[in-house]
Amino acid sequence: MKGNFIGINGGLPGDTYTVSSSDTAKSIDIAKKYFDGTDSGKAAGAIISVEGNSIRCTFGTTPTTSLGHLVQSGERIVLDSWKQVDNFKFISAVSGLHATLMITIMF
Repeated sequence: MKGNFIGINGGLPGDTYTVSSSDTAKSIDIAKKYFDGTDSGKAAGAIISVEGNSIRCTFGTTPTTSLGHLVQSGERIVLDSWKQVDNFKFISAVSGLHATLMITIMF
């Protein structure tokens, strides 16, 4: 399917928030991964939109400007498990050209 379709398979969406990529690898803020913000209600997934510039992302390994899946501005990433949310890391694909990620965590 082409276009801007986003499938959501159940779950309760949390707040949508933004984070900027940088020249140093980042992950989803630990407080956003839990429903209560600390340690209860692990995330079941996430929808991530990339805007402005491209990123590279990995799951566990630390991404670099040459290592990781290239995600272009305008593309979306759908994570569908706690492990994917917990292990997701990202970095700007090109040093100095940072992206904005719109992230909605699903519970």
